[in-house]
Amino acid sequence: MNISQQKKLIRSQYRQLRMQLSPIEVQQRSTLIAQNVITNILKKISILNNLKIACYVSAFNEVRCDEIINFLLANKIITALPKINETTQDLDFIEYNPTIQLQKNKQFTNILEPNSTLKIIPDIIIMPLVAFDKNCRRLGMGAGYYDKTLANLQRQNSKIKTIGLGYDFQEFKPSLTVEKHDLSLDFIVSEKTIFLPN
Repeated sequence: MNISQQKKLIRSQYRQLRMQLSPIEVQQRSTLIAQNVITNILKKISILNNLKIACYVSAFNEVRCDEIINFLLANKIITALPKINETTQDLDFIEYNPTIQLQKNKQFTNILEPNSTLKIIPDIIIMPLVAFDKNCRRLGMGAGYYDKTLANLQRQNSKIKTIGLGYDFQEFKPSLTVEKHDLSLDFIVSEKTIFLPN
C-alpha cells in the first residue's frame, strides 16, 4: 500500500469515528478545545489585539469554532473565515463579523463561506483536521486546500502560525506517514492536550 492509499484508509476510518459523535458530544468536546485554545494560547499572546486570526465554519462534526470566534470578536480582533477561490482552487481568508452572511459553497454545499470579498492575510490560522499525530502532522479531508494555501501564504508572511483543532480520539499513533507537500502545524489542540512539533 503506497502513502496515498494509506492516507485514504486512515482518512476514511477517522471520518467515520468523527461522524459517530452526537451533536451534544460535538458541542461539549468543542467547548473544552475552545477553552484550551483561548486560555493556553490566545490569552498568552501579548500583542493579540494587533493580530489577524482566521478560523473556520465547521462541517461533518469537525471541532466547532464558535466560542473562539466569539472571543476574537468580543476582543475586537480582526477575524477571518476561509472561502474557496474558484480560480486558483486555494483558500482566500475573508474578514468576518456577525453582519456578514454565510452562504453555501457552490461545489461543496455542506461548507458555509462568508458572502464578502474583503481578503486578509492572517497571522494565525486555526484549521480543522481528520487525524493528527504527536508531532503536529495533520491529515485533512484530502483536497489539499490548506496545504496549498499555507505554502503560498508562508511565502508572503513566513511568521504565520498554524493551530489545528482535533478531538483526542483523532490522534493517530505512533505517527502519520507524510508526503512532501504535507505541512506540520505549530500547535494541535485537543480537549486535554496542546501538541507541539518535535
